[in-house]
Amino acid sequence: MIDTSTELGARQANYIRLHSGRHHTAAPAPGAPDLVTFTFPAGQRCFQEHRVLLERDPRCYVRGGDWRGQTSTPRVHARPVDWVDDFAEHQDKLKSEIERG
Repeated sequence: MIDTSTELGARQANYIRLHSGRHHTAAPAPGAPDLVTFTFPAGQRCFQEHRVLLERDPRCYVRGGDWRGQTSTPRVHARPVDWVDDFAEHQDKLKSEIERG
């Protein structure tokens, strides 16, 4: 999400729209037209190179909250497969709540 009311945000949004060469969709946040969410389909080059540190085992974090802030102490998974399981369980809980209304 980019705040286009700032000079930096306006430059970032302009770069994404006109110069990045990446496919995307842009949607203003409800009630906050200066906040724009850019969504990029899979399979494109990222803006920053992803790196995995080889000197240590990976750590996968689960944090509570949303884009407004963290609301709980993060949990750490030592194995990526455990993080995937945790994510799937959370998605299933959300789906069940949505189906209940």
